[in-house]
Amino acid sequence: MPCRRMDLPVGNIKETSFRELWVESPVLGSLRRREDYHGGCETCRYWAVCRGCRAIALACARANGQEDCLGPDPQCPYT
Repeated sequence: MPCRRMDLPVGNIKETSFRELWVESPVLGSLRRREDYHGGCETCRYWAVCRGCRAIALACARANGQEDCLGPDPQCPYT
């Protein structure tokens, strides 16, 4: 999982090398691509060093019936 608070599996480190998981995981790939973000993060000048809390974004999306960790972080003062 990319974070202990995000139950989005990226693979099994006991079966697959870390390098392979890092390169081939669709979840980790989307977390690295700025164009996959939306809701304000994708245009934020701090994206390269922040990207918001993806676990909070996922929790808020799920509260609205969606499965989206790349949306806005409601705690962010810039979006």
